[in-house]
Amino acid sequence: MPAMLARTGLVMLLVSLAALPVFSQVEPEARGGGVPELNNTVMMVPPAVTGTLYPNFTGAETRSNYLASDLTVNSAYIDNVLPGAFARPVSDIAYSILPEISLNRTTPLRQTVLTYRPAITLYQRTTELNSIDHNVSFTFQDRVSPHVAINVQNFFLRTSNWFSTSYQFSTAGAPGTAPVTAPVLIAPFAEQMSDTAEGASSYQFARNAMIGVGGTYSRLDFPNSDAVGLFDSSDKGASAFYSRRLSPSQYLGLTYDYNRDDVSPANPPIETQVHSFAPFYTVYVTPAFSISVSGGAQHMSEAHNSAKSHHIWSPSGVINVEWLGKRGDVTASYLHTIASGGGLYGAFHSDTVSSAGGWEITRTWSIRLETSYATLSAVTSLTGLGYNGGNALTVGAALKRTFGEHVSAECGYDRIQENYAGIPVVAPNSDRGYVAVTYELTRPLGR
Repeated sequence: MPAMLARTGLVMLLVSLAALPVFSQVEPEARGGGVPELNNTVMMVPPAVTGTLYPNFTGAETRSNYLASDLTVNSAYIDNVLPGAFARPVSDIAYSILPEISLNRTTPLRQTVLTYRPAITLYQRTTELNSIDHNVSFTFQDRVSPHVAINVQNFFLRTSNWFSTSYQFSTAGAPGTAPVTAPVLIAPFAEQMSDTAEGASSYQFARNAMIGVGGTYSRLDFPNSDAVGLFDSSDKGASAFYSRRLSPSQYLGLTYDYNRDDVSPANPPIETQVHSFAPFYTVYVTPAFSISVSGGAQHMSEAHNSAKSHHIWSPSGVINVEWLGKRGDVTASYLHTIASGGGLYGAFHSDTVSSAGGWEITRTWSIRLETSYATLSAVTSLTGLGYNGGNALTVGAALKRTFGEHVSAECGYDRIQENYAGIPVVAPNSDRGYVAVTYELTRPLGR
């Protein structure tokens, strides 16, 4: 945890220094609301270049300036809790206790959100899977002047139950950029720890022109020996963009991204570096509905076992559609890129299609649906590696009912279906049906 906070502080310091030349300018007028407003003066940062997520709450659930705590009790039936261990699937019933505390502090110029979400999961039969998980997220956004904005995020997750912590509809927003994509490989019951720090700064230097820079650092570890076929990795990245506003609702620009991924398994380590160059176009059909298209080229170099590096050029592209209304939200995206890390060894061509949506049926009933499908194929054939790619399908649905101000109940269904030959800890298929009851207390904070 101290290392996580140190990395977050470093990223915040770097983006703050980038903003210092214009820090003393006069603050802009207050702008409120969860949906972006089209403005002839202040440019928006299009989804194609920012990691900022639209809120994933509908209607009256969108709120700010609060201190909230809640407790969820969850019971779930899972039909395959030990993938790869036996010829026939082993099913079990799991009971989870999920407390949460979150702080949201929002002003017209600044937003700070801090959330801690532990989880205690007990299994009726396979008690060796009993676990205590931790999930911490921190987001800080600040418009330090009329022309400069910064955004810092940190996400820490330690889990051995992917269902209970990282795949909940209430924990994430709609993906808004090419690097944000559904996991392409999931080890649902292997202990894993991930830590990601991101920072970005944008500078509007003219009425219709903006530039920005960003940096990321992430680490994925598998502390125990149960994740056979998966490997620890670290990823460092930097990005820059230029954006030109063609009209109040149209943006055109260019992005550059650099990522370096280091994998250190028992086999010789491997290093993958990817440079990406892509023009983009974003149109805000309405303030709540945007379409982004980006396409370009990637240059990948892969160094393995002290051998000569392998270099290739490959096309990349992303299409992203987002809508956020008063009673619902929908997002859909397609991404073609070179992927590495995430427990995998080497670089892979990746294609991902994902979508998510929710609707507030009435004031007390709401529904959410999510799905993603990803395919991987190895860029190069590596000696001794038991797999050259695979695919993963995830599906989820949830129906929620609120009872008054503090109590809600939810039932849902999740499915993971994967095909990665040579990685026994991934699930050929695993289904979960669950029911959950939540009690929440919220205290408003003064603005």
